[in-house]
Amino acid sequence: TVLQGETLRAEGLLTVADALRHVPGLDVARNGSFGSTTSLFVRGGESDHTLVLVDGVQVNQAGGSFDFVSLTTDDVERIEIVRGPASALYGSDAMAGVVHVVTRTGNGPARVRARVETAHYSEPQDEALDGVRWSADVAGGSDRFGYSASLSRERQEGILAFNNRFLNTVASGSARFAPDDLTRVALTLRVTDRKSHYPTDGSGRVVDRNSFGFGDETLGRLSVARRVTDALELQAALSVNETDTGTDDAPDDPADTDGYQSLDHFRRAAGELRASLSVGRVVLTVGGELEEERQRSFSEATTSFGPFHGRSDSERQNVATFAHLTGEQGVLAFNAGARLEDNERFGTSATWQGGLSAGLPGSPGTRLRASVGTGIKEPTFYENFAADGFSVGNPGLDPE
Repeated sequence: TVLQGETLRAEGLLTVADALRHVPGLDVARNGSFGSTTSLFVRGGESDHTLVLVDGVQVNQAGGSFDFVSLTTDDVERIEIVRGPASALYGSDAMAGVVHVVTRTGNGPARVRARVETAHYSEPQDEALDGVRWSADVAGGSDRFGYSASLSRERQEGILAFNNRFLNTVASGSARFAPDDLTRVALTLRVTDRKSHYPTDGSGRVVDRNSFGFGDETLGRLSVARRVTDALELQAALSVNETDTGTDDAPDDPADTDGYQSLDHFRRAAGELRASLSVGRVVLTVGGELEEERQRSFSEATTSFGPFHGRSDSERQNVATFAHLTGEQGVLAFNAGARLEDNERFGTSATWQGGLSAGLPGSPGTRLRASVGTGIKEPTFYENFAADGFSVGNPGLDPE
């Protein structure tokens, strides 16, 4: 399924999560007011069984989970959704499906657009404006060069009586450059900053006036493609995704002896080389990928019994090679692929997939489809390395 960004924005769907709610086989759940954790479930799979890409960059945390809370449609060209296991092409986490968000690149005369929205809720805060959202973007280019940039800011006061504000700022941009007829260069960058205040305790009571969670996300990708012959193209890509998330719940007053702070820093960096050979309407792609994941965590709790601290610093590398074949012949379309992962923690794992679809000659709008495949999900860093007094990680875990 492919969702077009212009259509989504025209319908007033300003977040990727809201857009995915309308797709058959996908369920989106948000666990509270604006800014709360937003998860995707594909065909009944768990929330960490779907791989999420932004311009080809994997944005999942190690082990699969991804929070859609701050991913907007402002600068989105399209959203591509694949249902079913796709680890043979994409690797870990693509067990139930893949969601790929593609940023637009401009073409033609420069265009500037701006949008402002406001909202007022009669309950419960009764402010003049309970929500304000604005965005601005520019795009343009030529056959040789194209660019786009977008900036958006959202403020919501929330649905609870106090301390329920959500702030989200997103800046994104992309550029493409063709120095000659055989070479293409593409660059994408996205930065997100969000903060969500939550007044509820563990039982759901609205009691806390200063607790909040935060998240800072940065991703970038640089790719270079070179057509060697009419049939052969080579591509190299470097990507990085860094995320800082945490919570801050200082004591409300001198009588409050309980407080908590946490910070998790996650970094995923990858390099990929691939070659694509086209023969007629058949394309064979082979390639390799080197990926490094790293997570650093810190937490501090103050209680009437004294302070408690926790720290961790873990990393792992993964090397993969893959091959994928797609093609069309008359009313038939087919694909087949395989991937071999070599992870320094869980060793070697192989996945495969295949698919076939056929159009009915007497009914142009009808197709029959069949597919089969396998998928894997690597362990989380907590499952591998936990040592917090309550759990002990197992570095030798196999992937799901």
